[in-house]
Amino acid sequence: MIFFLNEDVVPTILTSSDFDADIQTFNNSIDTAVGETKNAIKDSIEGLQANINKIEAVLTKSSWKTNFDRSVNQYNDLQLKLQDQGLNNLNEYSQLVQTEKELTERLVKATAAKQQFEEKVTQAKGDIKEIKQQRLLLTERRQKYLKEVLSENQYVQISVKPYGCSAMVLEYAFRDLLSAKTEFASDIYIKSENGPQGVVSSFLDAAILSNKEDRENAIFDIQKSLYKVSTGADKQTFSARFRSKLVNMNTQHQDFADSLLYWFPEDGLDVQYSRTGDGKNFTPISQGSAGQRAAAMLAFLLAQSERPLFIDQPEDDLDNSLIYDLIVSQIKSTKSKRQIIMVTHNPNIVVNGDAEMVHTLNFNHQCFVEHKGSIQDNKMRAAICNIMEGGTTAFNNRYKRLI
Repeated sequence: MIFFLNEDVVPTILTSSDFDADIQTFNNSIDTAVGETKNAIKDSIEGLQANINKIEAVLTKSSWKTNFDRSVNQYNDLQLKLQDQGLNNLNEYSQLVQTEKELTERLVKATAAKQQFEEKVTQAKGDIKEIKQQRLLLTERRQKYLKEVLSENQYVQISVKPYGCSAMVLEYAFRDLLSAKTEFASDIYIKSENGPQGVVSSFLDAAILSNKEDRENAIFDIQKSLYKVSTGADKQTFSARFRSKLVNMNTQHQDFADSLLYWFPEDGLDVQYSRTGDGKNFTPISQGSAGQRAAAMLAFLLAQSERPLFIDQPEDDLDNSLIYDLIVSQIKSTKSKRQIIMVTHNPNIVVNGDAEMVHTLNFNHQCFVEHKGSIQDNKMRAAICNIMEGGTTAFNNRYKRLI
């Protein structure tokens, strides 16, 4: 088969030389562009390097670089020191830093706790000092009170003996503090061939010291000794059983040891009475009869207050002479200042005391008021005369003397 082509549609055929020229031109353009770009990048790199060099020069002379170098040197020195101390793994350093931080915090708390403890100790010492001062003031107030009350009393004199209560009273009070009825006699109080021994005896010996400062120091030494034993600090003083008792008491009662520091023996009283009732010839009350001791106490009760006073059968311990002297000198002068209510079987007290209101009692299955009124009342006078020694005559004589 044969084909015939129209010469109008026959393509133009490019020669190889023309094609190569175009490619070469394109390549040359690319090379030129790449070269220019390379040169531009090179110039930029060189400019950047120049700027970096300038910055590094500034940085080298800066305080930051100085601090940096110092830190590096310190790090290297620390590394060498830690290696000398056996710490080759530097990763453990952070753990040590954390441990140091925790220890520092604990130290701060411990320091604060120590300061609080010291403040509490200072406060406690101040409290003990204040308690001692108040205890001294109590004794002084008692002394002042007795002096004021009995300043004009002709029958009785009473003075305070600081911490000077009797051995029986002191032992009872101390045993009550320890909840110990009869045990620990050798540690608390016992009378032996060598004399009294024990805590009570030590307190009594301290109480008789004439110098006030010596007496206070001796009392406090005993208190401190008891405190140390009860806290377990002293394991030598007293018997083992008694030490165990004090320690157990302190374990059961948290403030027991502290209470021993402000437990004081009670004050004692030196009571003297006048045998003649005229403010002369004063004698220790211990040497008086039961009636004289009762009279002295009644004289004190009548003088020591303006409050109402109830007296039950004073004649039980007073003989007639004491009744008369005491009634005349005390009751009559006191009743203008205070209400006195007295129960008595002795009509001499009623008459000599110039009673303003009298109730006579009788008994019929139970007590009842039979008469009441003043001495001037006829029925009352008759009732008094019925039981008064000497009868009507004695009553009239006494009554005339009163009016």
